[in-house]
Amino acid sequence: MLNLVLGGTALCGVLHAMINLLCTSRSWLASPTAKERSLAVQSAVNVIVLTFVFGLYVAALFGPSNWKTTMFDDADAAVMQRTFASSDSLDAGLSLNLALVLYETSLYLYFGKTLAEFAHHVLGIVVVSLSLRSGHLGYFVAWAGLAEFTNVPLSVLFVMNAANLKDHPFYVPNGIILWIGFVTTRMISLVVCAWRLSRDLFVTLPALGKLDELDPVLRYLLLPGNVFLWALSVMWFRKITLGMLKALGTMGKKAK
Repeated sequence: MLNLVLGGTALCGVLHAMINLLCTSRSWLASPTAKERSLAVQSAVNVIVLTFVFGLYVAALFGPSNWKTTMFDDADAAVMQRTFASSDSLDAGLSLNLALVLYETSLYLYFGKTLAEFAHHVLGIVVVSLSLRSGHLGYFVAWAGLAEFTNVPLSVLFVMNAANLKDHPFYVPNGIILWIGFVTTRMISLVVCAWRLSRDLFVTLPALGKLDELDPVLRYLLLPGNVFLWALSVMWFRKITLGMLKALGTMGKKAK
């Protein structure tokens, strides 16, 4: 899996260089600064890579025929599946996700980012790395990772802004997709994920005598990390909602 992580990180770097070169030769980006240009190119890379990450997470979580039982049941087999089991799609999704976070963090170190966003990425690196190394709780990491879906339309939004495409017919529908994605994969899904994880940590795993077998750091970090991600999502959701309402209001004025 280390090879997959390193290879994925290198792939992100290659994609960044290729997209940057393409935009330079065609003059597609109107960003006036190197930081804004890098963000636009990074966003294009995100659209490509996160589409695969999200697909792999969906395959890992919902591919098995017994996915409902695995996700919601307290039976011993379901608990063990959520806690210790793995799959090719799960390992690939976690590895590619970690690769993308490492790539993004390297850009943040160069161009700078807010403390909350740095903390978000450092948390992601630690949690995903520990899950890959130990084979524990990858199911819940992937579940929380469904939130990465929102970064696809968000990245499209950044690219369209950088390319001066705010009047494009897809601009507002993309914003609506982003808003719906936030509601489903962050505001709702993360809460359900936290409930299921907390029940396993405090009820089902202790009853099975398996709690002490968990990676000691993941055991105490994953649930607070989930809550932290949800809190950040609430803050971002407010900004996105206000932005969407502003865009819809602007469209209404133009229509009149």
